Amino acid sequence: MSHPSFNRLNEGWNAEPNAPHPRVMVSGSYLLLEFFLNSFQFQRFAPDDQGIIRFLDCSRYRFGATNDEGWCLGQCRYSKTAPAWGEFYEIGGTDSRLDEPAD
Repeated sequence: MSHPSFNRLNEGWNAEPNAPHPRVMVSGSYLLLEFFLNSFQFQRFAPDDQGIIRFLDCSRYRFGATNDEGWCLGQCRYSKTAPAWGEFYEIGGTDSRLDEPAD
């Protein structure tokens, strides 16, 4: 069984770890994910600075109740395959877990 590949998208920035308040918007053929940036780890950001990731022709997305405790306990979909917790990745290749969870 092959595993998906993970391409890290966030170099030099990340989402606010405690309350990123993610928001999804659709604009034409783009899905926009807006969130507060991590001003604790990255001093160049002010506490109210926001980031936006733009996805072209996104066909689906999911917000889950994932947390670092579940990640460390191996309870998250990619706990045992993704390189690290709390980063933004583009997932490529074969993904046998794409449709999980079923909720």
